[in-house]
Amino acid sequence: MSKTVNVAHILLSHSEIPDAFVERTKAEAKKIIDEAVDRIKDGTSFEDVASQVSDCPSGAMGGVLGEVSKGEMVQPFEDVCFGLEEGFVSEVFETEYGYHIAWRYDPKTLQGVNEPEHEQGNGCGC
Repeated sequence: MSKTVNVAHILLSHSEIPDAFVERTKAEAKKIIDEAVDRIKDGTSFEDVASQVSDCPSGAMGGVLGEVSKGEMVQPFEDVCFGLEEGFVSEVFETEYGYHIAWRYDPKTLQGVNEPEHEQGNGCGC
């Protein structure tokens, strides 16, 4: 198994998260992320959806976190990302930050999105 993966994600936080920076309810967050999944399945690019709905600072870059190493993210996020095959988008999953969907991508296939210089503490510890 790889020690690093290239991953992008969409995060929808909610008011039940400690130190939440949004006021939406958990049910509202779930509805928005489910709609995001539907849009991606209907052909809208992951990057476009992330830039429109993600609460993570990475949303401004299409949700792209870049290359992520084992041990760098919270365990549920890591488990999902390292369990995905390259090119696939996860189902909705939850961490202490809220609801997510993740995309394990091949960096050569990004559609006009620049990968960030990935550093621990880039604003997303998901």
